[in-house]
Amino acid sequence: MAYLSDRQRVELHLVPMLLLGVVIAGVNDPDHPDAKECQRLLLDAAEAPFKDMREPFRSKLIRRGHRAHEEVTAPYREEGHRVDKVGLMLYWVLKAITDCDYVVIGEDSSLQKALDIVWPALEHSAKVDPLMASAKKQGKKLLVHLQRLGYYAGVAYTA
Repeated sequence: MAYLSDRQRVELHLVPMLLLGVVIAGVNDPDHPDAKECQRLLLDAAEAPFKDMREPFRSKLIRRGHRAHEEVTAPYREEGHRVDKVGLMLYWVLKAITDCDYVVIGEDSSLQKALDIVWPALEHSAKVDPLMASAKKQGKKLLVHLQRLGYYAGVAYTA
């Protein structure tokens, strides 16, 4: 593995953790094999940036990622927010992050395998124009919030 700064490790941890929150909150049947597999893959992807680290440094960075996750998702965990909309917001944020090659997702990576489960599950919501338009707008706010915290600097929103 190439050298990764602490910030880069947290950034690589954040994407699967944000998606995991959507999967956990939005799945109708948590015991469905696809739901379980998706969660396993996302947890594996979230752990990957820290596999070569020792304690206590590893736990320190995971806590940093957890704090960032909690802060940026707080507005969307309130009653009445649609989980599918948050999933679509993450689609647009991830698109911006990957379009400029800030993060490259390997074809056979755990994250890509999880996305292959998540994106088709959101397809029906993506066809609802007002929902998609709102998700695009809110996705930008989410990316800006992450950037205010020091993550994904220089990534332009492409929606």
